[in-house]
Amino acid sequence: MSHVPIMVNEILEALDIQPSDTVFDGTLGFGGHAQKLAEKLDKVGQFIGCDKDPDALAHCKHHLMSKAPFYLFHGSYAQAGDFLAQSDCKKVDKLLIDCGMSSYQLDHPDRGFSFQIDAPLDMRMDSTQALAASTILNTYSKEALIQILSDYGDLYRIDRFISEILERRKRSAFSTTSELVATIKSGFYFRNSRRRYIQTCSRVFQALRIEVNQEFHDLISFLDSLSSILAKNGRISFLTFHSAEDRIVKRFFKGNPTFKALSKVIKAPQSEIKMNSRARSAKLRTYIHCSLAESVL
Repeated sequence: MSHVPIMVNEILEALDIQPSDTVFDGTLGFGGHAQKLAEKLDKVGQFIGCDKDPDALAHCKHHLMSKAPFYLFHGSYAQAGDFLAQSDCKKVDKLLIDCGMSSYQLDHPDRGFSFQIDAPLDMRMDSTQALAASTILNTYSKEALIQILSDYGDLYRIDRFISEILERRKRSAFSTTSELVATIKSGFYFRNSRRRYIQTCSRVFQALRIEVNQEFHDLISFLDSLSSILAKNGRISFLTFHSAEDRIVKRFFKGNPTFKALSKVIKAPQSEIKMNSRARSAKLRTYIHCSLAESVL
């Protein structure tokens, strides 16, 4: 699978993995970060990972190389406590949550994540779940659609677009990405700006993807259980790509005295952005679980 992991060196430096650590990767993807994390462990360490996407999990099961014993699970990182119990592990020392998507998922023609590819209107990370993007467009109320698009897509002045969705689904149910793109074109004014068109499409698809996969719900649920998962003096890194999920992370730790920021937010260097434009919006935040944290910035 072709996928370029983002800010690998910065993550490795922030987590400072020791050979005997227990490491948890909550969003395995296609193993770009996982392999680098696992390489830091020795036989006395332990690696645990999970992912909602069965394709990603199958790839990691066949390709992940580690001196340490490792356990891989199908599911959300919000279920981390259950996965630790199944691994006969009580706490982890180092933890990574990469909130982004892999290039494979975005570009695969059958997944429906991209507005540039005509595909089934799916967007499920976990193909075993019932909720898909088409279900949202075909069944959600006007109020629910407004909330999703504004909260998850940072979209405003969307009354016309919502009306187009409601009228379109009366005639025929949404089933493909091209049908959604056509509705976006008729529901917004772009004033001949291709940049505005691409930005709007990206935000609509992003909002639907977040709702389909309950991404913010999983993040909040995980944060609520973090103190019971991460060992004292353990470290956790978050790689975020959306302003709302970054705010969720910041607000949680700002109001939690049992964690301290290891450093200020880190962004990808220009050299990496030139090679991988998807790194442009990435933000890396790392926190340490007290008590050692009092002496850390």
